[in-house]
Amino acid sequence: MLGSENGFVTFLKNDLPNLIGTHCIAHREALAASDASKKIPEFLFVEKLANKVYSWVGNSAKRNNELISLLEVMELESLQVLQIHGIRWLSRGQVVERLVTLMPAILSMWKKERKNSWYHKARIFSVQFCLNMLANVLIELNKLNRKFQEDNIDVTTLGITIDHTLNTLKRYFCRPDSFADGATYLSKFLEDSRDGFLENFDKEGITHRHDLLYILIPDEHMSQPMATRIDGSLDSCIQLTRNYVQVLIESFNSRFPDLHLFNAARLFSPCHYPSDLYVRETNAKQWLERLFSHLQHKLCNEGDNVPFFDIAACKTELYEFIDVLHLNGERFPMKDAWKVFSQIKDWHSRYPNMLKLWQAILVIPASTVACERGFSKQNVIKDIRRTRLSINTLDALMRVSLTGPDISEVDWQRVYEIWCSSKDRRN
Repeated sequence: MLGSENGFVTFLKNDLPNLIGTHCIAHREALAASDASKKIPEFLFVEKLANKVYSWVGNSAKRNNELISLLEVMELESLQVLQIHGIRWLSRGQVVERLVTLMPAILSMWKKERKNSWYHKARIFSVQFCLNMLANVLIELNKLNRKFQEDNIDVTTLGITIDHTLNTLKRYFCRPDSFADGATYLSKFLEDSRDGFLENFDKEGITHRHDLLYILIPDEHMSQPMATRIDGSLDSCIQLTRNYVQVLIESFNSRFPDLHLFNAARLFSPCHYPSDLYVRETNAKQWLERLFSHLQHKLCNEGDNVPFFDIAACKTELYEFIDVLHLNGERFPMKDAWKVFSQIKDWHSRYPNMLKLWQAILVIPASTVACERGFSKQNVIKDIRRTRLSINTLDALMRVSLTGPDISEVDWQRVYEIWCSSKDRRN
């Protein structure tokens, strides 16, 4: 939809030149994570391993029952195997985290099947290392994606939120003096595997031991030449991880080129104002220039090249505007500050140009999560057995499902009384 030549937004801009097209931040985060993973060939094998476990357990009720029984004996959390879905934002992280939890039981089951070649492959040190490392990385990325899926995301916090996530990953994996410190899954794996094997004890006193193999991942599962791959040692795995985090940072930078626009929107968010007057005015001037550098070539009056905003007038109003906003809305985020500002008519007449710019920033959509959630609800409500729902009924059901109260708060007696009184009914 965002194609530069044939995308839907491009076609709209032919008739609406003032339109600003933005890519959903939740989609972009998922694509950035996917782009980075595709550049690391070892991760392809981890994905194949996850899908193999799903098909191996899911295609046999007997194996599924054995897995549940073994998890109970090994005192592990009883969980179902999940499958990776490429179109679901949180899928890959949930699958890998679940697989790490189930792996001791899976290895024990595969060990009993002497002809199962996947037991040999799953014992490769670099495979287990990547699996646990990805669990930690994807947990943090899923936290970020959940944040981006909130109903009322504040665009001024996007840069801070992304930086916090990436800094967490750098703290886990890129410090020269420590590695995996704080990364729950990977630090535990490195501690458990330091003697060259993984060992678990079940409640019946039986030892489940699996010797690790420090070899290359089989060639048939790799997409890059041998020379570009890790050799299976701990040092090479650590270097792989640090390369991955760097690639991830580059992917985020390429997927969020307009992050400076969202950061500059702090001009209208008093909670980001520094207390020092000089610093506050310097920041405000820089934020205003960034907003205009991004918007002025897009927002022009229809049919001509006259700027939609009066830049000179905005600069004239700037310092008094931020003083008023700071004094009357200190520590307010942008939307809460607008609730205060918009109720005072005098400010509308004193700062008309800054107000116009503020309104333009407020209506820039950050994500399409609400639309995606609406389609999901529609598919649940209007299923194969309810294909003849009228538009009005479907609309009412979707509104109740999306914005209605929790079912525990419904007065069912009152609902029954309304239903009975709506028309004459048979006894």
